[in-house]
Amino acid sequence: MAFDFIELQLLQRQKEGLYRKMHCAQTKQGRACVFDDKTYLNFSSNDYLGLASSQVLINAWNEGAQRYGVGSGGSCLMTGYTEAHLLLCEEIKSWLGVESVVLFSSGYCANQAIIKLLFLARDSQNNNFLFQDKLNHASLIEAGILAPCNMKRFKHNDLAHLDLLMSQLNTENNNKLIISEGVFSMDGDQAPVQALADLSKKHHAWLMLDDAHGIGVLGDEGRGSVFCAENNRPLVQIYMATFGKALGVGGAFVAGDHSFIKYLINFSKGYIYTTSFPPAMAYTISASIRQVRKDQWRRDKLNALIKHFRSFAKSHHIKLVDSITPIQPIIIGNHNAVMRITQSMKKQGFWVIGIRPPTVAKKSARLRVTLTVNHDFKDIERLVLALKNSINKEACQHQ
Repeated sequence: MAFDFIELQLLQRQKEGLYRKMHCAQTKQGRACVFDDKTYLNFSSNDYLGLASSQVLINAWNEGAQRYGVGSGGSCLMTGYTEAHLLLCEEIKSWLGVESVVLFSSGYCANQAIIKLLFLARDSQNNNFLFQDKLNHASLIEAGILAPCNMKRFKHNDLAHLDLLMSQLNTENNNKLIISEGVFSMDGDQAPVQALADLSKKHHAWLMLDDAHGIGVLGDEGRGSVFCAENNRPLVQIYMATFGKALGVGGAFVAGDHSFIKYLINFSKGYIYTTSFPPAMAYTISASIRQVRKDQWRRDKLNALIKHFRSFAKSHHIKLVDSITPIQPIIIGNHNAVMRITQSMKKQGFWVIGIRPPTVAKKSARLRVTLTVNHDFKDIERLVLALKNSINKEACQHQ
């Protein structure tokens, strides 16, 4: 048959130990999660500030639904851009001090739209150059592969390598875009934003930052990676961040100057032909931003938990990567070993997801531990002891 490759590739994935399947959660986001009627301490959530199930946001969603309904009814350029969406854009501009904002249904869609827009509408392939950190999110890398541009991937956070790649261009008369994540989703480390901004100026390039895992967590009032760099002011031409992680809701936005955002609205098919997310959701995100700005205690508690985890893990000889964010990966290497450790953790009552290729590079499979304000110090200590037990058991049984 014409599509026999589907079954063959699925069988190959299973054979390689890389097959994935869905898990249906039976509870709302929180400290604990329930799968198949079993309760686990949840250390795989991106709900860093514990807002996804907060009563304030639940009330806001109910109020938003009463005011605006639950569906937008169309794209933003038809009937889908409501007062709730407008007020959200104003809230973001006030919070971040950016000129203009546009909303997207997801960060994946936003990233794809930006790259396609900037390169598909420009000159020939020979004049378009895209420079991406090697560990950028799949949405960015995939869009770069599909766009008519010369994409070059520089070594992770290696500014000398990026400078070398950009210096090899023969002329300044080309379109150049540098893209990095603010906080890298699988490693938890941060981009050198100020140095990237300096380098972009040197080479007359635009700089874009995907701050999905930085916004809400980093910076004054949770304003993200760009505002941690220098003087609380934006350093990039294009800033993308999501509402579905620290802000606890869903969707994404792109910020930039007036001309860029108008260009995106007028020419991006990914924006023009997509139904806008529900107005009740926009209303809830506005409420979330106000909580994020006001509740410094959430970031203070989260930072205290991160420090305690790192200290306690090191005291029990668990090797960590250099991350001061809620993402605390433990590199195991072998993907089969990671999945055995994941199962061992489940038996001990912990939901810690193993990350395997192709999400991460071969031989870098890991446990991706994420911390949230829903946890307490005792949860952290129990987690570390369970990790130590599972990792040591794996080492003893598979030497």
